[in-house]
Amino acid sequence: MNKLRAILIIFAITFRTTQLAGAGQDRHEIEVLGMKIPFREDPRRDMIVIEGEVLRRLPAVQIAELVALAANMNFTVRGMFQADPQMQGFNQEQIAVLVDGIPVANAQTGHHNFLLPVAADDIARIEVLRGGFSSRFGTSGGGGQVNIITAAGNRLSLRRSSFRTTDVSASAGSETLRAAAGFTDTAGYADGLDGRRAFARAGGRLTGLASFLDVQAGFVGARFGAANFYGPYPSAEEVSRFLGALSGGTRLSASLMGNFQISGQASRDDFRLDRRDPEKYRNLHDTRQASAEASIRGTGRAFDYSAGIVSTWDEIESGGIRAGLSVPALGRHRRLFHSFRAAAGREAGDWSWRAGIDAGFGDYRGWGGSLVLGRSWGTNVRLAGSVSRTYRVPTYTELYYADPIHLSDSSLKPERTDSASLSAGGILGALSWGCRLFSNRTRDLIDWTRPLNGEIWKAANICGGSFGGIDLHGEIRKGKFQARVLYTYQKTRFVAGPEAAALKYHYYFPDHCLSLIALGESGVWSGSVALKIEREETSGRVRPYLGGRLRRTMGRFEIFADLQNLFNQRVEKIPGLPEAPRAVGLGLGFAF
Repeated sequence: MNKLRAILIIFAITFRTTQLAGAGQDRHEIEVLGMKIPFREDPRRDMIVIEGEVLRRLPAVQIAELVALAANMNFTVRGMFQADPQMQGFNQEQIAVLVDGIPVANAQTGHHNFLLPVAADDIARIEVLRGGFSSRFGTSGGGGQVNIITAAGNRLSLRRSSFRTTDVSASAGSETLRAAAGFTDTAGYADGLDGRRAFARAGGRLTGLASFLDVQAGFVGARFGAANFYGPYPSAEEVSRFLGALSGGTRLSASLMGNFQISGQASRDDFRLDRRDPEKYRNLHDTRQASAEASIRGTGRAFDYSAGIVSTWDEIESGGIRAGLSVPALGRHRRLFHSFRAAAGREAGDWSWRAGIDAGFGDYRGWGGSLVLGRSWGTNVRLAGSVSRTYRVPTYTELYYADPIHLSDSSLKPERTDSASLSAGGILGALSWGCRLFSNRTRDLIDWTRPLNGEIWKAANICGGSFGGIDLHGEIRKGKFQARVLYTYQKTRFVAGPEAAALKYHYYFPDHCLSLIALGESGVWSGSVALKIEREETSGRVRPYLGGRLRRTMGRFEIFADLQNLFNQRVEKIPGLPEAPRAVGLGLGFAF
């Protein structure tokens, strides 16, 4: 009985990432410490931090939509269950997504990285790390990171909105022991965009004797119409994912900490070209992944330092059906690669610096690194510059997928991205401001290409792509009113050769992107308005989004109503954030 009780306690302590004091690892690997300001910009790390309270006040429900508004990122969103992020020339394969610091990217494809065991009401904050500040060798992360940090506490939320959409989520517990679950059901705003999603997770921690132990586990599953995703209506997809992690640390001396982390996931992706006739064309992919990391972190007299090694293993077993006959689809494959990481830096006084190196070996080899320098003038002005190199290994889909119009390439090489940025920020009374110049150059860029009048998409290492631009932001706070504006201009250029006139996933990048958010409170009432405008680079088309939310709090209860896509009454061929039609919603929240 005692053994059973101990096992149950260990498995209940889940979904929190490593926390070290003093010389150890921060609570979350890309956390910025400080006051709980609704929006925070850290030019030293090219990062935006958005607090969960702001996210709950914005007129959006999906996590992808919240990030798109609050951090001025771009997404191709298909319905409520699939979203591809885009940021400064990078796509879904190159942007890492983490939950409480645990990577959730899938080795098969990056299309489902935003299908997470998290509800929008269950977020403490979101950290968006842009570019390659942290050197990384692996399956994603060269284009930046989105770290979603879940909240502790007791909360129940219910929302009903247009198109017979229902969202329910609940969380309970504390930092030591907690759990959460949620459910979404929708008829969709167009044929083939219906679906259901369910998730569950639990979390907590054991501490003692200058040590800690975290055990993490979660599940998310969705069944949805996949119109205009891999195929036309009435295609459908079913995705399920089990996540787990075990991490811990102990103090080795007064200034040195030792850490470890073991994480893994098992995923299934079931695609049917025609949901009414599954035997006509079907793919079933089972992916398993595991990684193990051991590291030390310490503080010396002149600088702090860290060093560690990561081993990553993944495999896929994939089959399909074509006209009633079994086929291997992607087949069965496995791979193993490792990464040695080391970093040192100092953030004290007016100057700061940080340097790191990341060397990969095993089935894939390469090296990356980063260097960041910063200078402060008083408390009001900060200047920072960075250079970095990152690598991304191909996904299994890029290596082995084939159908009548797609042909993969098993000899693909890893992508290599060199990035540079220069950031400045400051405070002038109630106004905070910032600007950032960025430039990225990717060699051996992986995409699906085809000739101008061709029909077959082929996976290839195109010669490269270069991306450059500028980010601007300004924010003003006056009492209980706050306004925030973000503007991004980016220019893209691809070198693919005459045989690759069209690219499949790097085709859409807005050259101009503007986000404007206004928040206000008056007594028990609070409200928000969000405006987002994108201009597509290739066609010059302008895509507007306008939404608002009104909320009233009554002790532990809150009632809110929202309006979304007020400019739009139509449904476009490629559904997304600005293309979805006008919708209204009514919700209820309860903190207990």
